[in-house]
Amino acid sequence: MKFICVKNYNSNRNKLIKDIYKFLITMIPNSIFNYSKIDFFQRYLKMNQENIFFCKNKKKIIGLVSYLDKNTEKKLKKILIIHLLKNPLILLKFVINFSFIFKIHTFPSKHIQLFHLALDTKKINTQKKLKTKKDISVNSLHRKITKNKYHGVYATYNRNNFFAERYYLRNKFKIYDQNLFFRYVKKGTK
Repeated sequence: MKFICVKNYNSNRNKLIKDIYKFLITMIPNSIFNYSKIDFFQRYLKMNQENIFFCKNKKKIIGLVSYLDKNTEKKLKKILIIHLLKNPLILLKFVINFSFIFKIHTFPSKHIQLFHLALDTKKINTQKKLKTKKDISVNSLHRKITKNKYHGVYATYNRNNFFAERYYLRNKFKIYDQNLFFRYVKKGTK
């Protein structure tokens, strides 16, 4: 699996943005982007494009990995609050799903957040070459993004997300915190 950085992709960017957005909201139904329209996602993509990676197979996106540093997360939260206040119906949907409140957590020192990890396992698992390389490719990406800047990556996932649970256990992430709804895991890359 070869991941391509969004920042370095020059061909038909409008189509790419739509394809990534559609893939993201399909693969991660609890993402904050499911509660908003594509314009909010475009703003996020613009501010964080150097930390968003995708891979394709036969012209279709089959994987998305994105990272979020603390500064970008603060900016994203401000934009999200303004977006929600301007869109009361979206705000209502957001409030109904109150578990988001429990996502508030402490950050492990010198780690970057693994914000999205979405792999279309149906498409990957049908191709043996891709299946065997997916974890290697993602771990290689973790090392690339943290090189000389961070000690590792951390992630948050819903406790009933068994696919995420299996991925993080298989790849030796350690649980550093948890609550009723979420687990927080981290992994060193040095």
